[in-house]
Amino acid sequence: MTGGYRLEYEARVNRVIDHIRGHLSEELSLSTLTRVAAFSPLHFHRVFRAITGETLFGFIHRLRIEKAAGALLNGPDQSVLEIALDHGFASAATFARAFKTRFGMSATEWRGGGAARWRARHRPERNVAERNVGKQLRKTGKARGRGRPHSRGRRTEEESMSVQVRELPPYHVAYMRYVGPGVA
Repeated sequence: MTGGYRLEYEARVNRVIDHIRGHLSEELSLSTLTRVAAFSPLHFHRVFRAITGETLFGFIHRLRIEKAAGALLNGPDQSVLEIALDHGFASAATFARAFKTRFGMSATEWRGGGAARWRARHRPERNVAERNVGKQLRKTGKARGRGRPHSRGRRTEEESMSVQVRELPPYHVAYMRYVGPGVA
């Protein structure tokens, strides 16, 4: 995908993602989504995967499971079957298999405290840093360029860096996902 087309393709895929999120509990046909994106079905699959890093089916499936997981916690009076049907699953059995595959536990276990345990195990990278405080993260000298001797009296970039680890208050962040080769 070249730079000129990439922005246009991203805009089209974002329209599809917005459509999916707005109609998640409905049947989402490939023909409807390709019309939203204005792509042929084959081209749409390739572009969607290149931009999102997921297949179309995988993306829809993941969103449905994650929304259902939230509904299980926020709607304790609703049955698991009601939540499964409300989130686009054809049966309780289909939902149960998908839920167990995604979260490693049943929907009932999720409601009974499994959600908190799952979140504790799958916290963002911040906790990885907290667990590794005081550990050497890499061998010294490995980040230097090859074959460049250090001159005496000059500080290397590594030596002059001032690194601080601090905890920041929560705040909203906007981001754009990029999947593909690194930028030169």
